[in-house]
Amino acid sequence: MDLIGKYQIKKFSKNRKMVFDLIDLGTKKHHIKALFEIDVTKGREFIRKHEEKTGEKLSFSGWIIKCVGDAISEFKIMNSLRKGKRKFYIFDDIDIAIIVERNIGGKLVPTKYFMKKVNEKSFREINDEIRKVQKQRPKQTGHTEEKNKTMEIFIAMPKFIRKIVWWQVKRNPIMRKRHIGAITVSSIGKYADTGGWGIVHSFETSHIMIGGIAKKPAVVNDKIEIREILNLTVMVDHYIVDGGPFAQFCQRLVDLIKTGSCLDGV
Repeated sequence: MDLIGKYQIKKFSKNRKMVFDLIDLGTKKHHIKALFEIDVTKGREFIRKHEEKTGEKLSFSGWIIKCVGDAISEFKIMNSLRKGKRKFYIFDDIDIAIIVERNIGGKLVPTKYFMKKVNEKSFREINDEIRKVQKQRPKQTGHTEEKNKTMEIFIAMPKFIRKIVWWQVKRNPIMRKRHIGAITVSSIGKYADTGGWGIVHSFETSHIMIGGIAKKPAVVNDKIEIREILNLTVMVDHYIVDGGPFAQFCQRLVDLIKTGSCLDGV
């Protein structure tokens, strides 16, 4: 008697090869990982009241991205890339790679998008840019594989040739900054409404993962209240950043988020 039952066999998409490559590269990184529970009640309440008043739904992830950009502006070593074991490049422009879901053919498809110079943008500008990109098809943005014929050729190459190309990219911080970036902010929060952290193998120097949000009891002014608590994961390349500066950066980021930074004036 056959106990397996029905099943399907499907092929991975060609673009999945890029994911495989980045995961392989990320497993060789030595990241410090920190998990935080952050009270986001103030920020979430502002976003809800804004929607009630104007009908506009502000991007929660966009607000976190703004807080990340502001914190990294104070700790620029988080925006750096290593060249071998002797040098690392620290960049002034804070470009953050984000994952944006676009409606393509009736399906929500996650695509990578580079948000440039976050350190020079307000939360309103970041929010509007995210909303604009979500409505565009990938070919309209100029930031994705579909428009880049070179990337299509690269994905079609045999793995041993791709590994040679990746070796060259790893050795060139400028090339990595342009095509992969030093910082990524990703999110599983939309699908984790009871809390939860996300941990990935990241090829970037800094990776911030927005986790789930859950209502939990917390101490506020020596009283226990029900608050909205965000689970946030922060990872950084330990080859570049030591524990002390990393802890200072994390504390600054947590403070910005807890206090609802950057929301006034939206």
